[in-house]
Amino acid sequence: MQMVRHDPPLIACTIGPWDYSYQALAETGECVISVPTADMYPPKPRPLGLGRPGSG
Repeated sequence: MQMVRHDPPLIACTIGPWDYSYQALAETGECVISVPTADMYPPKPRPLGLGRPGSG
């Protein structure tokens, strides 16, 4: 899955007969895409400060 455009939001994905999603979509005609909210992402990692005294 990839973001194609941001405004308005447009995403693209590729599915085919090799994928379970293809069969489910063909049978139900429905597709659901789950987009997590920003608070669900982990915090950004802290820089390690390698090479500086007392870093680690």
